[in-house]
Amino acid sequence: MSASDSFVPLPYHRDSVFCLTVEGNSMSRQAPETSIIAVDYEDTDLVDGKMYVCKTGEGETTFKRFKANPHRLEPDSLEGGHDT
Repeated sequence: MSASDSFVPLPYHRDSVFCLTVEGNSMSRQAPETSIIAVDYEDTDLVDGKMYVCKTGEGETTFKRFKANPHRLEPDSLEGGHDT
């Protein structure tokens, strides 16, 4: 989805907020594939149980839930899949 295809109004006005379209099913309990999620790249405090969008070591983007003990990113899928 490109910016020219649709517009998603956000009541939260900050230059650091943008939207992404979810691809894959690894977070289907929270955001099924094609869901649109808002991301604030200035929100960098890691909180146990909160969801984050991160870049992997390979330069890809992943959307997962942060778990604090031990530190890790986990999928939250209805299908049990682990897509990135």
